Amino acid sequence: MSKKVKQIAEPNFITRRDREMGRWTVEECAPKRGEAYTDPIGRRVVAPIGTSELDRLIRAHELMHAKISPADDWEQWVNRAIATKDSMIAVEEVRVNMALTQLGFDLSGLTDNNEDADGEYCAIHEQWDAAVRFAVGTAGTGGGKKFLVGVRRHNKKWADALAKIQKRVLKELASAEKKRNNLYSTRVSRSGIAPEGFLHVERIGEYIDRLTEHPPQEEAPTQADATSGETESDDDGDTTKVGVGSTEKVNDPTKDYKEVLREIVPMNDDSWRNMGEWSKLVWGKVPLHRVANGKLGRKRVASAVGKNPRRIQRLLTDPQMRVFDRVQRGSGGVVLIDGSGSMTLSHKNVLRILEASPGAIVAIYSDMDEGKGEKPNIHILAKDGKMVASDKEMPRFGAGNGCDLPALEWAIKQRERGSTPVVWVTDGGVCTAGGGWAPRLAVACIKTAQKHNVLCVEDADEAVDALKKLNSRKPVERKWPEYFRHTIENIGGMSKLQSVGR
Repeated sequence: MSKKVKQIAEPNFITRRDREMGRWTVEECAPKRGEAYTDPIGRRVVAPIGTSELDRLIRAHELMHAKISPADDWEQWVNRAIATKDSMIAVEEVRVNMALTQLGFDLSGLTDNNEDADGEYCAIHEQWDAAVRFAVGTAGTGGGKKFLVGVRRHNKKWADALAKIQKRVLKELASAEKKRNNLYSTRVSRSGIAPEGFLHVERIGEYIDRLTEHPPQEEAPTQADATSGETESDDDGDTTKVGVGSTEKVNDPTKDYKEVLREIVPMNDDSWRNMGEWSKLVWGKVPLHRVANGKLGRKRVASAVGKNPRRIQRLLTDPQMRVFDRVQRGSGGVVLIDGSGSMTLSHKNVLRILEASPGAIVAIYSDMDEGKGEKPNIHILAKDGKMVASDKEMPRFGAGNGCDLPALEWAIKQRERGSTPVVWVTDGGVCTAGGGWAPRLAVACIKTAQKHNVLCVEDADEAVDALKKLNSRKPVERKWPEYFRHTIENIGGMSKLQSVGR
């Protein structure tokens, strides 16, 4: 009879930058959900010791927790009141699994084969908050896919929304690793809290908290729907009815939103502004030491008219004989960035924005003290050809929104001429000073952006692409951010403003 081989987790060899090495206690458990866990504070790991692939994945998962998860009291993160503990735990599971993926682990086998039953339970009992956190915590694993299968059996709209949430969280974490290169860092951050990489978990956790408050609303089926029974699905999982009674997708970029918004609030009615619910702008000071290339966007181009023939060689090479110079100024632009918990920005992003549109003004806003007006909530990162020098000099951001409309109106006022583009980087998750997401305030921002032809994009990379197209005189497709799309999709009139669901 062959002797059973045991493989024990060895956390005693793990090193971190925020604490010294110490002795760990290791205990055995079954390879089932809820059985294995890691306590980095008490230095205790409970994990299976078998030789199966599932045992190996669970052990690796728990050891990665020991390597990068918070090693001090969780209360220091909870007391910051940026995200709830449940949401941060869910996002931390994804971060740990992403680290394992980068080490070559195949997480398709990380499942206990009961996730579909969990999905059915959440859908049947309409536990949207639990469904969101479970979907997030299992994103990128075999269990995450099974969970969505279970949800879809009873609520397809929820399953589609949860799949998008999983995709968004994975994208945000991958973006943080690519742009900031500190997603798994265990250093003590500039604010004195550790590990540094967990700040990304906290930021995305705040976004998850907002999502849990607004479950997707089921649409009442029409007679036309019942007779056609056919749907088409786009790449993002949104559906459009086809056949008899076919209707246009509300979130189609080509749809004219003016008619939808006019039904909600008349354009000449200023009651939708609700300025008293926003935080006042409190300006912070950021040193702009670095000179950006192409200051103010000016460059010399060849011209057929002028005084000094500086390009005499073009007499032989240019059919239009453009031998003179003229100074052409770039369109510059104003880029306003939502720095709330669901967004990310690095010094490299600012540099790329200025490379795409030299001379642009770049500003970021984020309400850090729940509307009390004691801390700066907006900072200029680039202006007049100068920009912030490094990530170390970037301002602290990543809490709530709170001042979206005042910041947006300030950005619009910086427009030098009608052709100067104003780009707003946001997911549309606007909220009151110290409060939660509010549909009526989203309407205020949508109307203001539309009235002044502000281009809304969801991340800094999209802003760069849009600015490049604008400066090349190419058309840019308007696509409203996620929260704005759901606002317009779900609101049918003033009477529904308070009951909008995500």
